[in-house]
Amino acid sequence: MMLHVIAYDITDDARRSGVARILLDYGERIQYSVFEADLDAASLSELVSRVSRMLDVEEDRLKIYRLCGACVGAIQNLGRSRSLTAPQRWVV
Repeated sequence: MMLHVIAYDITDDARRSGVARILLDYGERIQYSVFEADLDAASLSELVSRVSRMLDVEEDRLKIYRLCGACVGAIQNLGRSRSLTAPQRWVV
């Protein structure tokens, strides 16, 4: 699994909403048009396939940034933030 940042600029409201719904299946919205998703190769391929069918390549733009382990370790959160990793749970 690797952390990915996905950002988009989509002109049409319906396409934008559809892409956002797809991205919510894979990760968490951190800004209106920016998502974080912890994905393996198969999930990333599936996400790209699903989103590609929705985009108008003449009008829309979507970028996926893969973050290496060192980059993830260097992320600085200021203010309210949530972690994508599951919290530790102890069962006694």
